[in-house]
Amino acid sequence: MGNQSEDRNKVSLKNYKNKSKQQTKDLKAIKKRVVELSHSRDSWKKKYQALQASTKLAKNSTSLNFGIRPCKHHYPLGLIWLCVQFQLYAGVSFRSCRHCLIQFYLLLSLNYRVPSHVSIRNWACKCGYYRLKKIGLNQLKTVNNYAVIVDESISIGAERLLLVLGLPLDNWQFEKAASLADIEVLSLRVSREWKSEQVSSVLSEVEKRYKIGYVVSDMGNNLLKSYQNNAYIHLPDITHIIARALERIYKKDALFIVMNQICGGLRRRWYLSKSAPLMPPSQRKKARFHNIFTLALWAKDIINIYQTLDHTHQQELHWIQANRVFIEEMLILRKVVSELSELLKVQGFNTQTHQQAIQILQICQTRRALFFKNELEVYFNDLAQKQLMNPDLPLTLLCCSDVIESAFGKFKYKISPNSIGGITEFALTIANFGRQFSKDEILKAMEAVKCEDLKKWRIENDVPSLAKKRRDVFSQKQNAKILSI
Repeated sequence: MGNQSEDRNKVSLKNYKNKSKQQTKDLKAIKKRVVELSHSRDSWKKKYQALQASTKLAKNSTSLNFGIRPCKHHYPLGLIWLCVQFQLYAGVSFRSCRHCLIQFYLLLSLNYRVPSHVSIRNWACKCGYYRLKKIGLNQLKTVNNYAVIVDESISIGAERLLLVLGLPLDNWQFEKAASLADIEVLSLRVSREWKSEQVSSVLSEVEKRYKIGYVVSDMGNNLLKSYQNNAYIHLPDITHIIARALERIYKKDALFIVMNQICGGLRRRWYLSKSAPLMPPSQRKKARFHNIFTLALWAKDIINIYQTLDHTHQQELHWIQANRVFIEEMLILRKVVSELSELLKVQGFNTQTHQQAIQILQICQTRRALFFKNELEVYFNDLAQKQLMNPDLPLTLLCCSDVIESAFGKFKYKISPNSIGGITEFALTIANFGRQFSKDEILKAMEAVKCEDLKKWRIENDVPSLAKKRRDVFSQKQNAKILSI
């Protein structure tokens, strides 16, 4: 028994010694590893700091200074300004704007976050809302006289847009035609219909902040009645007056109708054929009489080259030679319209331009041209009478509303024809057209306008959100499928 106990003690002691040696060995290894890691950490820290410093130096040498960040915004001011400029003046979509920005980053080796198309859309809408509401500016009625331009012709989806523009007259010199850079957006409202009472209400709100000298617009019945309700002086737009006179002349004219029919037949036969270079131009489907002289210009070119054409084409186009008098009459009217437009759209209407316009009309001697001359003389006499009856009117009057058509056209260009959205708060970007944005104005717009303000504007104008419109379209498609089953 004693020998066994001694043997166990020896084994236990031996195990203890081995365990102690192993622990001592592990401890030395750990201490050695700690020293290695300490040196390695310092080494890698120095390498990281050196790499970070070199990256920062390279970034500072190749990047742009985008400046400060607006309050409660993730992106710097310069980046927001750049995106707004891309969207407004480059004519690109929000997604394309984002892709352009990515290429811009890669080219200049910039290290910034890329905003989403939704963020860029919100920025553009905020800028439009800021300019429309004139946030931070004097809310009292201005003493500057405004020529107010009104139209509600644009219709996208179920909504119609009423746009009120203003041209400050006190500093306007009538040295050029009014452009988007010269006007201010005084009001922008959306509704499913615009009756005269609704238009009168909007103009009354505008009058609280702006001094309305007179109103320029087309001859829409609802607009005319609203001007009467508010006792505004209305000056008809010269472009619509000319188009209406041309419509009265040519809409039921037998020669013009036959000419359109023949040209339509030629287009159908010659399309994608060897005769395509001689094909007549297509006519506008909407507002055709705003530009009806393209056919006359084409016929003039055909007359000039008629003798050089082959026998087949001469037979097809012989009717042009037979109606040269009619075509020459159209060309005379085109010259008159061009000269009148250049005169009145730039210099406005006053005593001097009235006399010059009458002189231009003297070349109208044929039956159709005399009818056009009488229509325009009635228009000029109406403007002169309004000037005589209203001494408060300025000596020179703005009589052209083409600038509002330009705003509508630019807005329609930015909306996809297949879009289901219709008019949304994106309509606020109309206020951005024309005038350049400064970084200071962008900063004020970003900090003063919240997304809740855009939502409030949408609710006030009874405009459903884009997401809701998509849900409605989806539900309509689903219901149609169920009914078909």
